[in-house]
Amino acid sequence: MYTVIITIIAIISVSLFVLLFIKVGMLSKFLFKLGFIKQKSNLNWSAFSWESCLKKLEYSADVVFFGDSIIRGGDFHKAFKDQIIINLGSSGDTLSAMLRRVSMVEAVNPKKIFFLGGINGLSNMNIKKCVEQYSELMDALKRSAPDAQIYVHSLLPISKSKEKKICSNKTIREFNERIKNIAVEKGLTFIDLYPLYEKDGSMNPEWTVDGLHLKSEAYGIWFDKIREYVCIEKSY
Repeated sequence: MYTVIITIIAIISVSLFVLLFIKVGMLSKFLFKLGFIKQKSNLNWSAFSWESCLKKLEYSADVVFFGDSIIRGGDFHKAFKDQIIINLGSSGDTLSAMLRRVSMVEAVNPKKIFFLGGINGLSNMNIKKCVEQYSELMDALKRSAPDAQIYVHSLLPISKSKEKKICSNKTIREFNERIKNIAVEKGLTFIDLYPLYEKDGSMNPEWTVDGLHLKSEAYGIWFDKIREYVCIEKSY
C-alpha cells in the first residue's frame, strides 16, 4: 500500500512539473537546443516598412551598424560625426530575424558594415545552429553589399545572474571563437569586444545596466576599439 501511494505521488509530481515546463515555454527552448523544432519565421512588417522608407529616401550611408539591441543602444553617429552613419539595430532580433531584413542594409548602399548579433538565439537554440545562421548572415550581407567592407563583432559577456536565463559565458566564448574562424575564412574582419567588458569571467558590473545591455558611457570603450576601422577618408 505504501509503495502504491509513493508511486501515485511521484506520477502527480512529474505531471505537474511537465505542465509547468510547457507553460513557461521551457519545453520549446529545450527542443530548440536539441534541434527538434525550428524557429518560427514570422514576417516583420515593421522592417519592411523601414526598408521601404529608406529606399524612397535614396539614402546612402558611409557606415551601417546592423544587429540587435546591443547595436541599437549605441550612439555611433555621435561618436563618429564626420561619417554618415545609420544604426539598423533592432531590439530582440535573432539571427533569423536579421536574415529577413538584410535588404535594409542593401537599401542604404554602405561602404562599411559593422555587425553584432546572436545572443538572443543562444538563449533558445544550440550553438551549432546559431553558428550556421551566423554564417548564412555573413554571406547574405556580402551579397547585399558586395563592395562594402564587413566587420564582425564578437558577442559581449553577460553577468552571472543572466547566465541561467540566457546561456553561459563559456558558451559565448565558444561561439565567439567559431564565428571568428568563419569570418576569417570569408575574408571579413573580426573585432573581439568580449575581453573589453569582461571581469572575472563575466560582464563587468561597472559597464552594464542589467547584466546584458551596456550603459551609455560603456560604449566609449567600443568606439575607441573600432575607430581605426570606421573612419573613411572624404574626397572633396
